[in-house]
Amino acid sequence: MPTILRSRIAMVLILAVFLIPIATSSLRGLSHVLTCEQEVSAPFTVVVSEDGSAIVVSSATGTDTAGTLCGGLRVDMKAGTVHDGRLDFEVLVGNESDFPWQGTIDLSLDETGIPVSVGRVEPGEVATETVSIRLRPGTYELDGTLLVGP
Repeated sequence: MPTILRSRIAMVLILAVFLIPIATSSLRGLSHVLTCEQEVSAPFTVVVSEDGSAIVVSSATGTDTAGTLCGGLRVDMKAGTVHDGRLDFEVLVGNESDFPWQGTIDLSLDETGIPVSVGRVEPGEVATETVSIRLRPGTYELDGTLLVGP
């Protein structure tokens, strides 16, 4: 094999090694760099009957005083009304720190992840995002993880 061909093959292999982390990584639907990841303590159970009506049960109460997450963020998740087989799920993120944050809530519906982009939250502000989830008859567990970037 000619020397020039061996050097070109070696160059391609070296470049391919740098592409391995890019090819094997997953951003999980994020549009920002991840600097903090913490579980949100607001699990919900949704029971959908055959006629499309639903019952939402949560272990969170009005007296729950969960601390801040990721250095100054307060997250509140609310399950809303069910209409046309869709559950409206509202996510509120309040920034109690001195710095702006950009974040995503990774909702887990049983084993399926649903990224809800909250976007940039300035200091002292509250960002709200609502997502509608279509549910078939059955029982579902909903919980979330706060994924924060700079």
